[in-house]
Amino acid sequence: VIDTEYQTGGTALIGFTENTTSGLDNGYDSRRLAKIVSIYSHLEDGSQELAIQAREAYDPSIKIPVGFSTLLDANISYKISIDKIEGANLEETTVYLFDNYTQEIHNLSNGAYAFTSDKGTFHNRFTIQFEEEVVLANNDLALELVQVFPNPVRDVLKIVSPQLGIQEITLYDVQGRKVNGYRYDALNQVQINTSSLSASIYFVDIITSEGKVTKQIVKN
Repeated sequence: VIDTEYQTGGTALIGFTENTTSGLDNGYDSRRLAKIVSIYSHLEDGSQELAIQAREAYDPSIKIPVGFSTLLDANISYKISIDKIEGANLEETTVYLFDNYTQEIHNLSNGAYAFTSDKGTFHNRFTIQFEEEVVLANNDLALELVQVFPNPVRDVLKIVSPQLGIQEITLYDVQGRKVNGYRYDALNQVQINTSSLSASIYFVDIITSEGKVTKQIVKN
């Protein structure tokens, strides 16, 4: 992945071998390093942030969750592309990138995928797959895609729910006391002004059309 304005980017490696599994393989898998712009893969359950991931023997039905992170404090354009493909089983394979936010599937074998993003870390933003069909996320994954950023926050907290409409947001302090509450008409993105809050840790209850998710934020 690379941003089109400053040309800052990062890479991730995914390999397939009969000696490794879809889980965490010591000596093979490697966690991502903190970089200005980075892309990384997850395990199948959406956990871990891996710069190098060794999967089981290649099968075209495999789907790989992918996250994206940027420290660039602006809404700018990025591109994801394939740097290199090696291996007898992969050279004739078509690689697809599914954007879980926009529900768009893109053929990476034909060229780079362009998207825009604000500053933040977005776990499970994408899925790499080798078959074109799109399977919409179930409710658990859709809730996992809900993101709050920036975090830590100073003035304005952005909350994005790409697949489920936001109906209600409630902020609580560390003692469980309600601080603020907001209601919405099933929006996919909202903003909350946090400038009046004291510096501390808060919990954000986000109620969507299909369930609730709670995020922890730090107010500077």
